[in-house]
Amino acid sequence: MKYVLCRTALALVLLATPAVESHAQLYNGGLPNHQNGNEMTEWVQANDFSLAGPVTVTGIRFWAFSQGAGWTGSMWWGIFADNAGNPGATLFSGTQAGTRVATGFMIGGVIAEYRHDLAVNVALVAGTYWLGLHNGPIGHATNDNYYWETTNANGTLTGREDITPFGDNGWANNSLDHAFQLYGERGAVVPEPTTLLLAGSGLVGLALFRRRR
Repeated sequence: MKYVLCRTALALVLLATPAVESHAQLYNGGLPNHQNGNEMTEWVQANDFSLAGPVTVTGIRFWAFSQGAGWTGSMWWGIFADNAGNPGATLFSGTQAGTRVATGFMIGGVIAEYRHDLAVNVALVAGTYWLGLHNGPIGHATNDNYYWETTNANGTLTGREDITPFGDNGWANNSLDHAFQLYGERGAVVPEPTTLLLAGSGLVGLALFRRRR
């Protein structure tokens, strides 16, 4: 009897946790168009994105190109709130190496293209936000000729850029859209009231059984 009650309570609790869609593409800002880019070491480059509902972002993918070294070995990323069509307060940020893979595409035979993937864990509700990227730790501000690659115009706001010193809200319009995609899980894990009630009843029954023993 104890085993049955435990299984029942567990099943009811599991019912209170609806499944989410894992590793879905949450936002597609476009693929690289192999035409242009914005330097992202002396600047923080940012591009807007909008979400229709709650999500958990677990991956950021973008494309960059460089002539020579350029890459510092790590990438600073930030998610900004929207402030009247510009990046506002920093909501989340971090610095990591992530994964960097050469795509094999060369511009003029000397400028190599790379695909970057960053692993994050960011919960966002519906709304408009800005993704900011910077080559290296945020304190590194030398122009290393590392460029966030552009995509074709996609109907969103064009990118913004902030030159060193960073964090002074000196955002300027760079007139370009940048290639990036966001991946993760759609939906908030929120139990329905009726399910919570059933789960509570099961747990109460289990507690009473233990008390009688």
